[in-house]
Amino acid sequence: MPPDAAPPARRRHRARRLVGWDVKTTIAATAAALTPTLLLDLLPEWQRSLRAENKSPGTIDVYLDGARRYLRWCQATERVPMSRASLHTWMGHLFDHGAAPGTVRTRQLAVKRLTAWLLATEQLLGDPFVGIKGPCNAKRPSSRSATTNYAP
Repeated sequence: MPPDAAPPARRRHRARRLVGWDVKTTIAATAAALTPTLLLDLLPEWQRSLRAENKSPGTIDVYLDGARRYLRWCQATERVPMSRASLHTWMGHLFDHGAAPGTVRTRQLAVKRLTAWLLATEQLLGDPFVGIKGPCNAKRPSSRSATTNYAP
C-alpha cells in the first residue's frame, strides 16, 4: 500500500463523517430558513392538524399560545426559532421575568410539539431540540415567612 493511502476502514470512516457533516449542514440550513414570520403563518395549519388529532380545545390553546409567544420573542430579538440556543435563551428569559418552572415547561413543550409537527410534515429535516430537557420543577422562593408551619 502506498504511504499516503489510508487503510480501507479509515477511508470509510472519513466518508461517514463527511456525510454526517453534510446532513447536519442541511438540517441547520433548513432550520434557519424557517423564519418566525413563516412559522407564525403556519400556526393555523398546525391548529387544524391538532384538531384533526382530536386534541382538546384547551390543549390546542395552550400549544398555540406557547408557540406564538416563542415565535414573537424570536421575531423581536431577531433570533432563529429552530435553534437550541434560541430556545434555551428564551427559557432563561422567562425565568428572569418571574415565570414558574411549570409555565416554562408548558411553553417549551408547545415549541417542541410544533417542531414535531414540522418534522412530520417534512417542513423541517431534523429535530434541533432533541435531548433538550424541561426545567426542574423546583419551587421558587416564597414570599411567606420561613417560620410559618403548615399542617400536612
